[in-house]
Amino acid sequence: MHRTIAVGMALATVFTAGGCGSGGSDGQGTATTVRDTSVAGETTTTAAAPVDPTFVQLCTVLDVARGGDVDTAKLTFDHGPIHTLADATIPVDRGVAARLLEAKEAVESDFAAASLDRTAITADLGTLVDATGAALVATGTAEAPACEPETP
Repeated sequence: MHRTIAVGMALATVFTAGGCGSGGSDGQGTATTVRDTSVAGETTTTAAAPVDPTFVQLCTVLDVARGGDVDTAKLTFDHGPIHTLADATIPVDRGVAARLLEAKEAVESDFAAASLDRTAITADLGTLVDATGAALVATGTAEAPACEPETP
C-alpha cells in the first residue's frame, strides 16, 4: 500500500516537473533537485545538478517495474521525449542515438508482448536508462545522470 502511494506521488511529481514551466525549471526543460545534507547536526541545502524530466520519468518507470507493477510501468512509459532526444543526438553522435532508439524499441516490444515479463522489462528499461543518460551527456544536456539504485 505504501509503495502504491509513493509511486503515485512520484508519478505526479514527474508529470508536474515535466509539464510545468515554473518551479524547478531552468528554462531548458530540466528540473533542478535540492539536496539537504546533515553533518554534525547542521543541515545544509544545496542545489544539485539539473535533472532532465525524460530521465526522471524513465527512472520512475524502472522503479515501478522493479516493484512488480509492470502494468503501471507500461501505462506511464512515454517514448515521445526519447524520440526528441534521439533526434537531438543524431548530429552529435549517431552511434549513441542508434543505441538509444534500439533500447527504446526493446522496451516497447516488451510492453507489447501478450504476457508482461518483469525480468525482461526491468533489464530493458535499465538499458534504456543507460542509453538515455549517454544521449543526455552527448548532447550536453546533463552530466552522467543515474537512477536511484534498487532497494533490497
